[in-house]
Amino acid sequence: MDNLVEQRFVARPDVIAAREVLDTSMAHFSQDIARLSPAYDGALFAVPDPHYPNDLGPISHALPERVRRDQARFSKQNLFNRRIQLAGTALQQSLEDRSPLFTQSAMQPERHMTWGAGLSKTGRAAIQVAFNVHQGTLPSNDEMDELWARHAPLITEAFQPLQHIQDETENFLGKLELDPATQPNAFAIRWDVIGSTEMAFTKLGPFQAYLDHWKREVHRVMAESQHTVYDLGDGENLILPLERTNPFDTITLRRMRDTVVLPLAQTLVSRHEEVARQYLGTLKPEVRFAVSMGNVYPSDTNKETGLLLYEAARSMKRPDGILTISPSARFD
Repeated sequence: MDNLVEQRFVARPDVIAAREVLDTSMAHFSQDIARLSPAYDGALFAVPDPHYPNDLGPISHALPERVRRDQARFSKQNLFNRRIQLAGTALQQSLEDRSPLFTQSAMQPERHMTWGAGLSKTGRAAIQVAFNVHQGTLPSNDEMDELWARHAPLITEAFQPLQHIQDETENFLGKLELDPATQPNAFAIRWDVIGSTEMAFTKLGPFQAYLDHWKREVHRVMAESQHTVYDLGDGENLILPLERTNPFDTITLRRMRDTVVLPLAQTLVSRHEEVARQYLGTLKPEVRFAVSMGNVYPSDTNKETGLLLYEAARSMKRPDGILTISPSARFD
């Protein structure tokens, strides 16, 4: 009998050593950029992973020795050790191996111009460098091209040990324990039946009939909307993707919430009242709903997960009423 326990991937000696080699090469690149321009604010090395087709994973990063505290905090919260959603970002251009160039940052457009380059024509990795437009003169494209020409072979060589590990690893970025992207890619409507355990133990036949009846109505309401359903037994997560929506555009996100997501949720509330009325006297059917927004991504079992689902569940424990809007979807 095989009783070997898989070793935690991120703590494997070969993974640690390979990341250290890449980090050292990136640190040398970072030092030369800092000498070139006082506007330099940081650099990262990111790779794709088929498990997360819409994201890139920063697996190495560097900051100048002197960096503003707020910028260091922003990088830690949004970039380092966290996947980055490709949609609308300059990193997507770099990965597609376009000519290295300066592009306005999507995350901090008021502060940063970014310079990016694909590591090779295979689309295996991308480099991005951030420059603060308020902190001095930016280097020219020629200067960055010359600097990159010196460092690209060294960084490419430093990446090889980690690339070999990546090639042999399914869900590479997940096993490196990178947090999900901060940019949203979906709304979620969650519903749960209140008091389901008691109804199941006391009147299982009517309760199951009610639950099946109600779920059919949910699916009728949602039929015209692109969504994914995850059955929770006495509840469901209804995930609505942000198709072709700029995740940085809060005006558009708010409009989608108000014109698509909330009307669907309110329709579900009304439809449940109609279903529940038919079971009164036999059961006390009551459902709570929550709307949340955030980033969903596949787990190793190919089911979508994400903080927005946990947030919706938590919101139901302190409901505002039948329908609760979670903090992520309020745009406060």
